[in-house]
Amino acid sequence: MFATVWAYRINPGSRDAFIEIYGPDGEWVKLFRQHPGFIRTDLYEDVASPGQFMSADLWRDKADYEAFQKRNGDNYRDLDRKCAYLSEQSHYGFFEGVKAYAPIVFSDIE
Repeated sequence: MFATVWAYRINPGSRDAFIEIYGPDGEWVKLFRQHPGFIRTDLYEDVASPGQFMSADLWRDKADYEAFQKRNGDNYRDLDRKCAYLSEQSHYGFFEGVKAYAPIVFSDIE
C-alpha cells in the first residue's frame, strides 16, 4: 500500500465546507476514484487542536498513484486551486506499507 499524507489548518468558518470536500464522499475522493488503484481517503481532526486536520490518501502502490497523477494532473491542480480558500496545507510525505497485520478476531480470544 502507498499513502500520501497531508496536514491542514482550516480557515475560520470553513470547517463544514472543508469536511464536505475532503471527506469520504467529497470532491477529492470522487476525483481519485477515477483510477482503479485508489483505495480510500482517511480524514482526521486533531482532538487537542480543533481546526487542524490530516488526511491519508491510500493507493494500491506508488505506480497507481503516479499513473493517476499523470492522467489527472490538470484536474487535480484545478481542484486544489478551487479549495485553496479553505485551509493552509502542507504535504507531510509519501509512505509505503511496511507490514500488514491481520485484524484481531475477538471470538478467538479466550
